[in-house]
Amino acid sequence: MLGTACVYTLFALLAAHVAQKTSCEIANAANSAAEVHRTVSGDPKSEKAADPETEIRDIIHDTALKKELSEAGEKVAKSAEVVDESRKSLDNITKEREDISKAIGHAKVDRANELRERKRELLKKIAAIGKTLRLEHDARYPHLAGQPIVLVAKNEDDTKRAASTLAHIEGLRDAINQIRSPCSSLERVRSAAMDTSKQNRHNRFVIVQKTLDSMSAEERLHYDRNMIEHYEGIIREIEDSIAKADEEIAASWQNYKQ
Repeated sequence: MLGTACVYTLFALLAAHVAQKTSCEIANAANSAAEVHRTVSGDPKSEKAADPETEIRDIIHDTALKKELSEAGEKVAKSAEVVDESRKSLDNITKEREDISKAIGHAKVDRANELRERKRELLKKIAAIGKTLRLEHDARYPHLAGQPIVLVAKNEDDTKRAASTLAHIEGLRDAINQIRSPCSSLERVRSAAMDTSKQNRHNRFVIVQKTLDSMSAEERLHYDRNMIEHYEGIIREIEDSIAKADEEIAASWQNYKQ
């Protein structure tokens, strides 16, 4: 029963509200009609009766203005949509760039740490090898104890040169013992080549000396100056190379200390 009473009460309130709203709308419509009638009929209470052509023209102009404003509003709305899409795209690009930068930054840091650790391990190995080399060097050459040790990298030419030296020693031994062997044959060929080279150098020296003797004093002075500049340039290159090597050694030593 209580629920039924509440429902009836709700319907009564809605009916009263609709009736009140309808009466207000009817009154407003009546007032508007009276106002239009006074304006068109030239009511003496109004300051001036409106011209129908002027009203039509104003309505037309108002319609065009409304259309123009509507089109402008549509353009603004489209521009706003484009701006929103561009802003979203820019935000996505910025986010992707930040993510990529973070990933690259982490990769660089990890790679740098890895290289730093490898460098530390290599320096430890070099230090251990250097200490062992120093001990063995000082034990084998006591008169050179504490002196700097210079390490020279070898290549295939050094290996070939070492093999040629061993073959030369074996060839000399076989030649002394009158043993025919590949090493002794190689030694004979090498000796003949060295004799020929010495003879050629001697002949070349003789030719150069004859050429110098045939020069006048002025030509000889010019030649000597050119030769001095040439060999001074070679000396400067050697000095620069030595200074560069010293700088590299000092830098390596400083890195090792760190």
